[in-house]
Amino acid sequence: MNSHRMGFWLLTPTSIERLLSAAPDSATQEVARALLLEPPLRLNGRYRIVPDARVFRTLELVVAGHPSDGRWLERVAGPPERESDALALAMQASPDMRTALRLACRYAAFWSTGTELRLDEEKGRVTVVTASSEASVGSDIAMAVTLALLSRRLSLAGAEGGSVVRGARLRWNSADQTLDVQGAFGVPVEVGAPDNALLLDVDRLNSPLPRAWQPFARFFEREVAETVDELDIQPQMRTRVQRVVIEELPLGTDGLLDRVSRSLGMSTRTLQRRLALEGTSYRELFGALRLELAQQALTSPSHSIGEVALALGFQDPSAFVRAFRVWTGVTPGAWRSQRGL
Repeated sequence: MNSHRMGFWLLTPTSIERLLSAAPDSATQEVARALLLEPPLRLNGRYRIVPDARVFRTLELVVAGHPSDGRWLERVAGPPERESDALALAMQASPDMRTALRLACRYAAFWSTGTELRLDEEKGRVTVVTASSEASVGSDIAMAVTLALLSRRLSLAGAEGGSVVRGARLRWNSADQTLDVQGAFGVPVEVGAPDNALLLDVDRLNSPLPRAWQPFARFFEREVAETVDELDIQPQMRTRVQRVVIEELPLGTDGLLDRVSRSLGMSTRTLQRRLALEGTSYRELFGALRLELAQQALTSPSHSIGEVALALGFQDPSAFVRAFRVWTGVTPGAWRSQRGL
């Protein structure tokens, strides 16, 4: 369940250039230019903050001008090698595809404040939903664009052994444009589906990424987090819980849920209820975050397995090894060996 709200898109100059280039003619391009560039609009560093309604209307105009040609989506998604926003760079520098996807889900507000990305490893998919109050045909098209962009960013991250994306589902029924739309994803696409989702090859989630470098990932994740904070929006409850857990975890796991709830100014029951509304639970969230933090720490050879176990609140290294094997199917030592660490 989502509470509808006014949303915004953070667009780089390159993103705006791509949207304008997809317009079918000069007249449409001028209208799109006014929607995307004319004040009153906010700026945040090199990002232009554009309300949902303006982005959705721009996309409706683009699609209306290409009734039987879906190649506009490939132009909007753009060549992945030109993607340079901070979140895309943080994803590229992540240790593996799972971490990259979790970053995208945690900071989806960096691309669009009215958009949520939800990773479901059991079902092998990442779903995009909008909490925008501007529901329209344009919003469905925007969700298709979001998934195409995410698919391109995952392709750019470049997991070994092939793409983690094996298909896509779109609520937007692109009709005669379906084959061209598939070109933007590079995988089979189902249109007129009940949801918007990328279908994943879960066996590739542990695939190491060739550009993995933790200092680089942390630098750009910090930029992403600071940018989202400056937008002065209320992050999802799951994001707020994750941040507090990271702050409180060094103090141990005993009473951690109570400490997190107090820090957020609510009871544990209210916290659990708020998380349930977002389709998750504290236990699920904590387990996924613990794995992510473990993988981040293990990428540094200077951290012993015992030190990582202690930092994550395990009472002894053997308990950590058992948990890590359940999470990934291999021991921490084997996981490091697979990555040449």
